[in-house]
Amino acid sequence: MDLALSPFLLSSTPYITAFIAGLMGSVHCIGMCGGIVGALTYGLPESVRSSPAKLLPYMLSYNIGRITSYTLAGIAAGHLGNLAGGYIADYQGWMILRVLAALIMITMGLYIGGWWLGLLRLENLGGHVWKYLQPIGQ
Repeated sequence: MDLALSPFLLSSTPYITAFIAGLMGSVHCIGMCGGIVGALTYGLPESVRSSPAKLLPYMLSYNIGRITSYTLAGIAAGHLGNLAGGYIADYQGWMILRVLAALIMITMGLYIGGWWLGLLRLENLGGHVWKYLQPIGQ
């Protein structure tokens, strides 16, 4: 039996790919989400931190919120990608998106390297939005 042509293998390829991407992304989650949870947990009173029963609601609410926000962001990104794909079905349109993505990556690299600070305008715009979001987060 040729595995390359196996219907099972062909139908499960997206799931295998998603599983591998999840494993690779777990390093990001440990580093970023773990640090955030550690900081938030350290900010709780000692009486809450020392009791697993009192700490459980905080951990559950954080993780449910994290999973929900990532799910909603993924749904939104997938939907927008699907809409864009409907309008840009030909090769030339996809090439334009690739070039645009490459330019964004180059711009980010120049910004992080300190060679071009044009993205400060975008950060300033985000700062105005943050003024309205910060009180909600507290």
